[in-house]
Amino acid sequence: MGKRNPGKVVNAHAGEPVGLRHALNNGDHVQHFAHAAAREAVDRVLWFIRGGKDEERGRKPKLMGWEQDFPIIAPPVNRVLGFECREAPYLHWWSFLAAYYEIGDCLFAQVVSIRKKRAQGKALDKSDKAFARDNADLVNIRARRTSFEEAVIDDWI
Repeated sequence: MGKRNPGKVVNAHAGEPVGLRHALNNGDHVQHFAHAAAREAVDRVLWFIRGGKDEERGRKPKLMGWEQDFPIIAPPVNRVLGFECREAPYLHWWSFLAAYYEIGDCLFAQVVSIRKKRAQGKALDKSDKAFARDNADLVNIRARRTSFEEAVIDDWI
C-alpha cells in the first residue's frame, strides 16, 4: 500500500504531521483529519478487495459485475477450489480471488470476452454474435448505479 502512515495526517497549513489527539484538540484540523481518515479507510478497503494489489491507474471499461455475474462465476470457482464456495463455513476473500483468477475457459470467460470485444470496438465473429444475441441477459451489463453514485465513485477513484 505504499509508504503511508495511517496514524498521521499532514497539517495543510504548516506541513507538519497531525495526530488524532492534536487534531481533536485543535478544532480547525478536525474536519481535515476526518476527511483524510475516511479516505485512508476507503483506500484500505479497496486495497483488500483488490487482493492486496495497488490501484491500477486509468479507467477501464466495466467487463463484469459481481452481483449480476456471480451465478456464472461460482461454478468455475467451485471447480478450482474443489468445493462449493457458497456453502463453505469460511473462505477468505483472497482465497476466493485466487480461485477466481484460475477459472480458465468457461461460460463466464466467454461472456467477458464478448464484453471486452464490444468495449474495444472490435467486431464479433459469427459464433460470438449468435451467443450474444441468444444470451443477451448474460452478456449485457445491467446498470446498477445512478449517475450521482457513479460521480461519487469517480471522485474517490
